[in-house]
Amino acid sequence: MRKISGVRQSWANALFERLLAWTSSRCEEVSNETWLFHERVVEMVDGWTVTMADTDENQEAYPQMASQKPGCGYPIARMVGVFSLATGALNRMAIGPYKGKQTGETSPLRSILYSILRGRILLADRHYASFWLLAAGEMRGIDLVARVHHLRQVDFRRGLKQGHRDQLVVYQKTATTKWMSESEYATLPEHIFVRHLLSSDN
Repeated sequence: MRKISGVRQSWANALFERLLAWTSSRCEEVSNETWLFHERVVEMVDGWTVTMADTDENQEAYPQMASQKPGCGYPIARMVGVFSLATGALNRMAIGPYKGKQTGETSPLRSILYSILRGRILLADRHYASFWLLAAGEMRGIDLVARVHHLRQVDFRRGLKQGHRDQLVVYQKTATTKWMSESEYATLPEHIFVRHLLSSDN
């Protein structure tokens, strides 16, 4: 019975992805070109969590929060969506468990990054401003715009000056992580150039 449920679920997921792709493309066709940035499409990424029906299957796939006693919480999933800045439409979405290894907000985005079209600009919060995502985006022709990661120090006296509070800096590739295979690690560049800008709001 579980095999049948699994097949049905895979069909449902495939249908949902096709419908999502269809609706987002139709919305984009009628979107206003004034929302383009230098003729480039801008998308936004954000994450959220959802609770699910309290079934054994859901608890196994999407365990409840560790702070809750067993049987006293609902299964919880982490979702990440890529939205169109012009239309607000959800263009792509990924889902994963909230609890366990490699379950942060950036993990689901890595699974759908390949589907973002070359030449697009992706707006994100500082959780996504890691070397790995910046490098992966650059390799795919995607520019990631985000606030600097909270663990990274910015010094405008040390970079290649482009203007007032505007510089180019080098991000070096760090040691590999548990979630990345050796072959994937080898494909990433040894360093990337990143532009630091201080906005007028800071």
